[in-house]
Amino acid sequence: MSYSAWTPKAVEHRLLEAAETLMLLPNVRGPKSYGSAMPAPVREWEAYGSEPSRYKSRPSREAIDRMPETWTWINSLPEQADRVLIYAWAWVKVRRGRSINDFASREGMNNRTLRRQITQVCQQIADDLNRKHMVRLTVVVDVVSEITAEVDPEQISSVTYANHWRAEDAKPRHLPELLDQRAPATRAG
Repeated sequence: MSYSAWTPKAVEHRLLEAAETLMLLPNVRGPKSYGSAMPAPVREWEAYGSEPSRYKSRPSREAIDRMPETWTWINSLPEQADRVLIYAWAWVKVRRGRSINDFASREGMNNRTLRRQITQVCQQIADDLNRKHMVRLTVVVDVVSEITAEVDPEQISSVTYANHWRAEDAKPRHLPELLDQRAPATRAG
């Protein structure tokens, strides 16, 4: 996996993906007071198949996993006006029947000014993400705190192995070289 720097466009795509994921998730409506969740039964055989099937698209598991991370990026923005603008813009952008022109006029700006504002906020998020990633990859570690694998200077090539840790009168039980020289153990039967 290689590192690629965050760009405002990449941040914008993730913001829109998170808003679309939130829109596609099922709403929590609470318990239904009266009625049934079952569809209406088909009473006549001619009516069967006359209505087109309805399919609701669902977000992928990966998109659902990325959504809270994206909201964290927005919530870490220092200005509340930027947070509100990004949330509202992403919501309007992914909804059908909503116009960015209407949203821009409601916010008191034209399309180009809104585009510049969104790009500026996305650039701010991208800079913050790149800064965090660079700190994680290029931080200088001093020699005292650096932990490396210890290299054993001894090359063990003899049959006696390294016996500095063993008592002098100890007899090793499992030596692979001596397996064929030992007499097989007799079992009590």
